Amino acid sequence: AGGHALVLCGGVGGGGGAGLGARGALRVGAGLVTVGCPPAAVIENAARLDAVMLRAVDGAAGFAAFEGFEKVSAVCLGPGFGVGERCREMVAAVLAGGGRRTANVKGLGDGGRGTAHPTDVGVVLDADALTSFEGAPEALFSMLHEGCVLTPHLGEFRRLFPDIAAKLAAPVERGPACLFQGRCGAGGGGAGALCRAAEGCGHGHCLARWSGVDQFGGL
Repeated sequence: AGGHALVLCGGVGGGGGAGLGARGALRVGAGLVTVGCPPAAVIENAARLDAVMLRAVDGAAGFAAFEGFEKVSAVCLGPGFGVGERCREMVAAVLAGGGRRTANVKGLGDGGRGTAHPTDVGVVLDADALTSFEGAPEALFSMLHEGCVLTPHLGEFRRLFPDIAAKLAAPVERGPACLFQGRCGAGGGGAGALCRAAEGCGHGHCLARWSGVDQFGGL
């Protein structure tokens, strides 16, 4: 009933952030949590995680072949994954992965089955999944859909939104802020906007982690 969260992990020695995100998903009520990691890191993660399932996921190609993806409710990617091309490829695979889901709803497609919208899978991008697009944020923004949530800390936010970050003047203790770039279900696109309101404006996909959220993945 609480859904199935998939947290994608970095290689050997990089499981700490994903482990925190997985535990956070359990704490907020996920019914199932799976950590997907490179085959070489499975034993390391098995020794550190309780109440969390493990799956070997070997890069973007491994994610594309992930069996049972239709049962996944949300994917978290970034903490401890590693910055660079491998991470960018995985982000692209995850953001396209929702198109592989099928909905068991009568009247959709042949035999009551149809291709579901990518937003049927929530996607949380954090940490290295954001930093990997420093200098080319539009490459990330062009792939986002309304099911995406970005959870940067202040440094990661600056890397993606340097123009908006320059306008942030409120002391850290005065957050939170609701931030959005408009390419993700907000009906806009391009320049983006900043709404500083204690209750948040409810638009867009960017949750500033410096406003009191205490776990990787915004949990």
